[in-house]
Amino acid sequence: MSPLAWISSCRQSGSATAHLLLVGYLFDAPPHEVSQEAALAAAPDLFQLCNWGRTVPLDERRPHVVRTYALPGEEIIAPYRAATGKVVYVVRDPRSLISAIVHGGRVKPGDRARTAVELVGALGAIPGFGPSRATWEDHVAEWTTPERARAHFPGLSEICVVRYEDLTRDPAAALRRLVAFLGTMGPVDDDRIKRTLAAWTPDAVREAPISSPLPGIEAFRDPRPRPGKAPDEPPPLAEISPEAEEAYRRRIAGDAAFAALVKRFGYLP
Repeated sequence: MSPLAWISSCRQSGSATAHLLLVGYLFDAPPHEVSQEAALAAAPDLFQLCNWGRTVPLDERRPHVVRTYALPGEEIIAPYRAATGKVVYVVRDPRSLISAIVHGGRVKPGDRARTAVELVGALGAIPGFGPSRATWEDHVAEWTTPERARAHFPGLSEICVVRYEDLTRDPAAALRRLVAFLGTMGPVDDDRIKRTLAAWTPDAVREAPISSPLPGIEAFRDPRPRPGKAPDEPPPLAEISPEAEEAYRRRIAGDAAFAALVKRFGYLP
């Protein structure tokens, strides 16, 4: 039986995109032909699975990969620690993440520069980020530093880190790498990758049943509007706020642990 595999990232950092591409590759069918039930069985999102009142099966029905924003030390992950053998992590330049957050609709245009400066000191620690309210540094380090990850997952054998920037620049290469790493979907098929990228566009996914509101707790809420067009890439942090860019540089100079992570993934100024 294959070990359990996770795919994670900070919010707005690309794990959702990578996860959907893996679902598309796995089924080799357009989004409108893949049901939520089938996707949850083969490659679930942990939160959505819980919303259906289910847990991740650890028997022969074990999924190919499970997506989560949670930290590996959180209680929701605890039942699966012993079964975990692989981790996929999508990391994003913290400056790009800040830009995406302040342009995400929750921050008024007049507050963007000030908010960007504040977020340099607490990347991701804003309402809606997740139960853990983890900073970028905490989230990335817990999932990608081998000794820290293995403290939670004693059977962990491999970690695959994909940069958000590489995923968006060359999704075919990123998907090829992920399929090969997981090793549960058969040999890498380049034609299948091309079909997946052609079919699983943001617009196609948005209009497919797989993006419909879930049952469970959603049944007690007013219907939410379907998401609109995906936002364009935000401008660089230095353009939003030169002060935030300068604060980022100061943090690198004064925070050795943060600087080491930034350097490791190629995000130095």
